[in-house]
Amino acid sequence: MHCVCKGKKKSIRKVLIRLNKQFLFTLDIVGHVGKNVTVECSDWNVWTNVNFNVKYLCESPCSEDKHIIIKAEYGQTKNNNRIELTNRENGLFVTFTNLTMSDSRKYYCGVERYGHDSFIEVNLNITDSELPGAVSLVFVIFVSSVSVFTIRTVSHCSTSSIFLQPIFSQNVPVKPALLKACYCNCSTSVLPPALTD
Repeated sequence: MHCVCKGKKKSIRKVLIRLNKQFLFTLDIVGHVGKNVTVECSDWNVWTNVNFNVKYLCESPCSEDKHIIIKAEYGQTKNNNRIELTNRENGLFVTFTNLTMSDSRKYYCGVERYGHDSFIEVNLNITDSELPGAVSLVFVIFVSSVSVFTIRTVSHCSTSSIFLQPIFSQNVPVKPALLKACYCNCSTSVLPPALTD
């Protein structure tokens, strides 16, 4: 379906995608060359249940089908080169394996919906290496028309899973369990006492 605007045809889907991206979860992830990182996208900021919908990963600007990297039906796990996508009821899990510097870019987790799709923005930044015992920070920013809040996690280099911990919220309660990031090359996770309250 198309509409005519000033004599030019424009895809309704593309216009809706641009509008919808103003209200996204943004997940900023730091990865390391040669390591793996898994991102969970699990809150689509929609009123309808999308647990069993088709979900996908695409590259920015994610405005056309050619930008889709990999797509999975509910219950499926799909692979494309070094990226694995698992579509579960509780979220979309995206694993980047054997990271390289070229993986640094903006991605979108997408879920197919009637009318227009919904997205979670994923900014993946790759560094050359990590120092033993170093602290890694992951910041998650959620922006909507009524709220802005930040979620931070801290993990030591020797640890594996990183759990989101809220710093502050404005107007709307924070749900820290909705988005998670995991560094798959480690074994245990540690949060400093200051962030566990």
